[in-house]
Amino acid sequence: MFDKVNKFDKEEKEEIEEKAKKAAETSAFSKLLEWNKPKILIVIGALLNAFNGFIQPVSGIFMSKLLSLMSLPSEYLVDKEDPSIKGKEYLEREIIYWSVLYAIVGCICFVTYFFAKKAFGTLGENVTLGVRKVLYSSIMQKNIGWFDHPENGTSVLTSAMAQDTSIINGVSTESIPPQMEAMFSFMGGIAIGFYFCWQEAVICIVVSPLLVIGNALGMKF
Repeated sequence: MFDKVNKFDKEEKEEIEEKAKKAAETSAFSKLLEWNKPKILIVIGALLNAFNGFIQPVSGIFMSKLLSLMSLPSEYLVDKEDPSIKGKEYLEREIIYWSVLYAIVGCICFVTYFFAKKAFGTLGENVTLGVRKVLYSSIMQKNIGWFDHPENGTSVLTSAMAQDTSIINGVSTESIPPQMEAMFSFMGGIAIGFYFCWQEAVICIVVSPLLVIGNALGMKF
């Protein structure tokens, strides 16, 4: 009888500890989000990453145009608006046009990626600095006998301030950039797909959950 009671208490204790762990993991994002200052950098970084995600399928249009031009024999290329422009002349003009557009998009992406990384990098540095200040202030308020314990030695405390605090560098916002970029890249790709061929867009929407489930299972295993 006592064995059953002890087993029940052990299972109940493990269940409570598991629930507490999940609650701590759930609230970690909101707790660390308060340390990210200034908040405007989160908005700026998220918007820039959203733009970077949307521009990826757009750049795919430029690449497909270039590939389609170079895959056909030049004698079959004719300008629909001006039939006198054809062959190599038309091919050269179109390649220059789409290449310039592709280069412009690349330059814009370079700038947006730079400022997005800068925004979230600044937030991460501010989080680390704030945590180190709180940790240092807490250490200085400890009783002198607290430092006699081996786990509170000088090397342990300095290591905690130097390395442990940097682990949470940008934890609360590091998941935002890839999520925003992936979401807007998917939405932009679907919108472009519906514009050019709605049948393929519908197929992509149907297949996408399967790809997500497959990737999730692959990461789990």
